[in-house]
Amino acid sequence: MASSQPAPLIDRTLPRQLLRWQGLAGLVAAGLAALFGSLETGLSLLAGAGTLWIGQAWFVWQAFRQSGLQALGGFYRGMIGKFVLVMLLLSVILASWPTLHGPSLFAGMLIVQGLSWIYPLLRARINTV
Repeated sequence: MASSQPAPLIDRTLPRQLLRWQGLAGLVAAGLAALFGSLETGLSLLAGAGTLWIGQAWFVWQAFRQSGLQALGGFYRGMIGKFVLVMLLLSVILASWPTLHGPSLFAGMLIVQGLSWIYPLLRARINTV
């Protein structure tokens, strides 16, 4: 006999899965860039993907920590913190890395951000089939 438990108010599986896929995509893309390009290109791509991934992880942690009325405040804290983290990390990277490959840095950020848009759509499509 199954016990009856209430469903959680906030489903945290999608943001956690998205973080895993974003991290994996950033690592794979950086590895491929280093393998087929140069080590500097791969490291720059990894820095861009890692910068945005850290900001996204902060957002997920803040936004999905609480439920109910406190969740809205968590979303605000998460977005503000993500913005500040990404700007600080980018400024440190750009100021301290003289051999940085700029297009690769932004390509890494684009990969992570692109998955934020594509993954939920793909997951919804798979769940409806």
